[in-house]
Amino acid sequence: MPFCLLRSILYLALGVCLVSCGPSADQGTACEKTPRLASLVGQQLGSPEAPVQVVTFLPVNNGCQDVIGEYLAQVAERFPAVFQVRILAMKSPDAKELMDAHEIHCAAVMVNGKTTFDLGGEEGKFILEGPMDPRDVVRALNAAARAAVGDQAPQLPAPPEQPGIENMPKRTF
Repeated sequence: MPFCLLRSILYLALGVCLVSCGPSADQGTACEKTPRLASLVGQQLGSPEAPVQVVTFLPVNNGCQDVIGEYLAQVAERFPAVFQVRILAMKSPDAKELMDAHEIHCAAVMVNGKTTFDLGGEEGKFILEGPMDPRDVVRALNAAARAAVGDQAPQLPAPPEQPGIENMPKRTF
């Protein structure tokens, strides 16, 4: 059984929602049967020349990973000169090909070709594969933007809330 599946089963047994599955103000429950993220699948959001290239592999058929995908879409919309985001359904042929090439086996966010990050100091190490902390996604985006455009890096919006995030074990490499 793949490690990602075992970890997901463990998180579910602990009662930790993998991504926000709670109510949202205008959308009802994030885990509803009609996913909101599906309309963004395959689109390239932001400028093709943006220095920070983000590709995300998410299960878009159940709505439970929408919070991260929607956040990334918002970032690309607000800061297209810095971020290009491509959202892929993780079971699609395009996603499978890229995931195989990068040895990714779970839902993931890849920033400039990486899913593992070592930001040093208190920022530390983290992985954007499997159940992800939205705060880590923001930290990876901030670091990539600072590396690419220095002081011109935009102030990103706060990460989306994820109920139960404090109970999720921290993933490092």
